[in-house]
Amino acid sequence: MKFLSPALVALTCWTLLAQPVTVSAANDELTVRLPTFIMRSASLVRAQIWIPRDEDNRVLRITLDSGTFYRSSDLPLEGERAAQSHTLVWHALPPGAYEVTIELVGTTRVRQVLRRELTVIGID
Repeated sequence: MKFLSPALVALTCWTLLAQPVTVSAANDELTVRLPTFIMRSASLVRAQIWIPRDEDNRVLRITLDSGTFYRSSDLPLEGERAAQSHTLVWHALPPGAYEVTIELVGTTRVRQVLRRELTVIGID
């Protein structure tokens, strides 16, 4: 009986688990494309975020929180003139289960919130 090498098993798992999840939304909703699992050896996580055009758009806030690691980014928006597509990249995230929160902030309130789970698997 022939056994698979650990490298082939890891590559297969990465191929199956690291496929991005796309959340479809109407034109007036916040949308994100983000993988649900990523191997640490890949060391790169990319999120694609689309925002609706609106004069009230002021900040796009993205946070990653695993309890032991926290990262937050605020991207200023210029209302209706702001780009609709935003790409964020994180390098070498420590292994863990992360809650990813994306907030679209207006002039007086948080207009929309999306929450997604991301798991970074550590491989030695």
